[in-house]
Amino acid sequence: MENKLVEPFVTYAIDFEGSVTAGVLEYGWVGLDSIRGIFSAETAFCKNRTDIPASESALHQIYAEQVSNCPDFRTILPRLIDLRSRHFFCAHQASFENALLQMYCPVVLKARSIPENPQPSWGPWIDTCVLYKKYFRKVHGKRPSSCGPSGTLQTLIEFCGLSEILQQVGNRFCPPTRRQYHCALWDALACALLLLHFIRQEEIQTKTLAWLLQESSSLSKAQQLRQPCLFPKTPSQET
Repeated sequence: MENKLVEPFVTYAIDFEGSVTAGVLEYGWVGLDSIRGIFSAETAFCKNRTDIPASESALHQIYAEQVSNCPDFRTILPRLIDLRSRHFFCAHQASFENALLQMYCPVVLKARSIPENPQPSWGPWIDTCVLYKKYFRKVHGKRPSSCGPSGTLQTLIEFCGLSEILQQVGNRFCPPTRRQYHCALWDALACALLLLHFIRQEEIQTKTLAWLLQESSSLSKAQQLRQPCLFPKTPSQET
């Protein structure tokens, strides 16, 4: 389906494995053009800050002996800060990624901002979890409760019929041992595919980046962003 968004944009889908205790243990990000689709992907392990609880390792299959000699996530931050200076980020349940980034770097100087929220920050985010919860019926013609999806990446990917393409792009970009959910790049790819699927629906195609950011926010935040002229002239979409 041709994408007819009135404002083409570039975003980066971000996912982290880890916690505020152990730190970021693995990152994954995916460059996404609203017209061209996925154009880049990157992932790596990062050194743990403290012991990794067994309950966390059971979820993401990352253990201290795998990451103890890896670079600290702080060495990655300058690249993320540079990306954030030019583009907004996307995540599925973005509050988690935002909290981890703020733990390492609470202020993002020169971050691309919006007039109503000019202070340097990692947000606002495009949040695919929020967007699907708000617009699932409009996009798919059913209520979420009537068809099963709980808002998790896996259930949404499966319901939207994206499992096969996720497997294909996962095989292309992800390390062989990290091709499943709760692996950072796999989850970032899943988030990117959900966003592409969302914006390519007929009901959504006339929307803008400003609208996506607004609708990803809480109701109070959305009211602040609901302005007729949200952005100044956008910078070039360099990557």
